[in-house]
Amino acid sequence: MEILPPQAGKELEVYFICDAKNIENKYVFIGTTNLPINTYLMIELINRKIKYRASSKTQVLDYGKFESEIFKYGSDISSNSIPDGDYEIEIIVPITSVQPDNVKVVFGQKGRNLVGTYVTCDDITGKTIKFQKMVKVSR
Repeated sequence: MEILPPQAGKELEVYFICDAKNIENKYVFIGTTNLPINTYLMIELINRKIKYRASSKTQVLDYGKFESEIFKYGSDISSNSIPDGDYEIEIIVPITSVQPDNVKVVFGQKGRNLVGTYVTCDDITGKTIKFQKMVKVSR
């Protein structure tokens, strides 16, 4: 099925601003976006050097703000902060059909209204969003 072009005047050029936040030697990722309130996000944190990959589910809150869960490393709850180093953060927005109704309206059928650098297109699932950034974690 062909993806329709964006509806005139309803284009949403997606952006993200995000960074690591240290809370008592544990890390969360906070940011802002212009996606609608309640948009589901998956935040992946990857460090290939130490073979670390973890994910966090969240939603966009008021004023486009979002925050991941605390990313952990190891099983000792008191000292399981992720090690210092370079990490890749990926923010993935699940397909339009699984988003809340208010988000579906903004995205349009199969995400047709989504535009910009972070938008990819698939004939079956429609447009999706994937943002990637390298971040340095250090105490």
